[in-house]
Amino acid sequence: MRYILILSYRLLKAYEEINKFIFWYRCPRKHDIITLTHMNKAGLVEVVNATLGTTKVQAEAVVDTMIDTIISTLSKGDEVAIAGLGKFVVKQRKARDARNPKTGETVKVPATKVPKFSAAKALKDAVK
Repeated sequence: MRYILILSYRLLKAYEEINKFIFWYRCPRKHDIITLTHMNKAGLVEVVNATLGTTKVQAEAVVDTMIDTIISTLSKGDEVAIAGLGKFVVKQRKARDARNPKTGETVKVPATKVPKFSAAKALKDAVK
């Protein structure tokens, strides 16, 4: 165990030195470090895969199910609240007049529904 921690520390220092280390996550199963330059869907799949110890296909199914559930719930007009993360809601945007910046012509923009996200206090505090 000590050898693995020393190796992880050396890898961490190496990544810091070459400025590629932006995000790291300690995997409780493998005792290694997952490095990501930015978080996207593939990054979430990697973290779920490492945490649950499943295959990447199963981890991707978990992430896809979560995203699809949020989208389908919002498309019905309901809200999704995730404790510690925030709340996804659908807001009605009113019709308005806008101006084309190129021609200066006034254009009518119709009313539409848009998704909104409001962060939970725990997320706001973690980012500070």
